[in-house]
Amino acid sequence: MTTSRVTAALCATALAATLTASVTTTTASGAAPSQRGKPVTDYGFAGRAYGSVAKASPLAVGSAPTAPTYLACTRRAGIDRDNFVAASGGGSGSALEVTRADNSTESFRTGTRVGTRSISRVASATLGSPGGPTLTIEGIRTVGTAYARRADGKLAATTEATANRIESNTGTPLDAVLNEADAGLDTLLEAITDAGGTLIVPGLGELQSGEDVTRVDRSAAVARVAAIKAKLYGEDGLPGGGDDVKAILGRSRAAVYADVTGGVFRGRSIPLEAQVAGGLLDVGRVVDKPMPCPGTNGKVRQLSSGSPDLGNADLIEVAALRGRAFGVQENGSARGWTDATVSSVDIGNGRVRLSGIVGRVNVRTDRSGAVVGNTIEGSSIGRLVIDGEKQDAPRPGDVVEVPDLATLEFFLRDRGARGSDVIAVRITLRPGTPEESVIDLGHARAYITRS
Repeated sequence: MTTSRVTAALCATALAATLTASVTTTTASGAAPSQRGKPVTDYGFAGRAYGSVAKASPLAVGSAPTAPTYLACTRRAGIDRDNFVAASGGGSGSALEVTRADNSTESFRTGTRVGTRSISRVASATLGSPGGPTLTIEGIRTVGTAYARRADGKLAATTEATANRIESNTGTPLDAVLNEADAGLDTLLEAITDAGGTLIVPGLGELQSGEDVTRVDRSAAVARVAAIKAKLYGEDGLPGGGDDVKAILGRSRAAVYADVTGGVFRGRSIPLEAQVAGGLLDVGRVVDKPMPCPGTNGKVRQLSSGSPDLGNADLIEVAALRGRAFGVQENGSARGWTDATVSSVDIGNGRVRLSGIVGRVNVRTDRSGAVVGNTIEGSSIGRLVIDGEKQDAPRPGDVVEVPDLATLEFFLRDRGARGSDVIAVRITLRPGTPEESVIDLGHARAYITRS
């Protein structure tokens, strides 16, 4: 849930429509291949790759990740995901134009290794607004690989980032350095390093090295790599002014997790989430705590936030959010839970007050992989007061109508074969108060899959 005000959110709705009209994207991607027949291993695999992403200030043109590929945590080797975008961005006012992003993520098993590989390929990326200084990087390729040796189970991770050619039209001494025939990504990264980590190009923006991180311990190996990070100044060629764009080129991430024989965890805890104006704009999440693929190694992982300002003339006031996750592998079995807590909520200047809002899901498997526990025990509403009168404790399926204000639905559960999804309370505001909105409080999700 964002802390922005509803009035600002409605303005952002109009902006989102503008962005959609300003970005041309052609995508070609086949349907997700079947996992049937793919070998199940004792390892967990996960990965992600995309060509670029641009996060804009409110007045600038931004974009979602181009041609993203995701490999959700799985124990199966031989799973492939790929995506392709012919063009993204460009046009008046755009600070980043990407041509032909082709990304892939796979889990693999060879004679000596099992692991995950994510690859991002971008044919060409032009940084800078039309008519101003520009920097074009061609043939960007990043690779993140995480694997385990089949002989001894030793984990490892590697990264790679390259570019074939750079064309610099900045009107600065950088042009002479980068326009040489053999100048590639290493040449640009060296210039960034020589500048102290941030290379300021007048009229264009600020360039930084992307990312090159490998993390290996007894339980996991993770590789993260990106080619370049940049803050682009936009049409005015100056920092600030509302048209700056933060961009990342060539992002790849790969991870392999040891010993997930009890099952693969999937889930998250989201204390507060909402949609404004009939779903035209996702206001978002203040707290979103995901459950890691292998669990949390028996530790409680927590994320919390103070009181977000929903900006709707005090129609809804929310206090203290917390999301937690716990998961552990236990010699072939697994157990875990997620919970999402909201300390209190006040609706309609005190007409409705709820406190102690908790959504929780608990899941357990036995050594055969069968689910032997799948409950929402621990989900609760501590107190509900409407128009000054305390109400009975809500039960699953209860619906309460508050005239001229809202509908409250309690403990909405989606029960699956291997876990559950629960929302402790859903608040649907009446139209005209000031906007028809849906707010979910205490949203918890937890599953343990076999593969």
